[in-house]
Amino acid sequence: MPKQSSSIFDPFQLLGQNRASETPSKAVLQPVEKFWEGQKQILGEYEKLTAAMLERRRAGTEAALDAVHKMQQCKDPAEWASCCNEWLGGSFARLANDGMDPMNESFKVWTEFSHSMNAGISSAMAPVQARESEAHKGSMRHPKH
Repeated sequence: MPKQSSSIFDPFQLLGQNRASETPSKAVLQPVEKFWEGQKQILGEYEKLTAAMLERRRAGTEAALDAVHKMQQCKDPAEWASCCNEWLGGSFARLANDGMDPMNESFKVWTEFSHSMNAGISSAMAPVQARESEAHKGSMRHPKH
């Protein structure tokens, strides 16, 4: 049965294509290395994202405690409503950032990852393309009759 190709890069498939007696070549290992470098970069970016979200949770907790303390000192309903509105405004801003940051970070991470993978695959394919080009040139010099 013919092997089906996949449009998704699989670094382990590249390693499996070598014969057991061969050491994987640089051309094979380079895209694998790029894949894992990309993974490392993704983890670093998500670590920053997580830290930002935790900081917003801390700020939200402090804001809620401040709001409760202010509410305890309120002398009338209008003052109490003002405290609630102030707290809600900050809360909604933090929630909006919680929604936007992951989307923005994901676009950034996957774009950078895509570029690094393309660079790795391109450099790995360069020797293959050079061989194919030479083979094509050779077939042009010696056409079959």
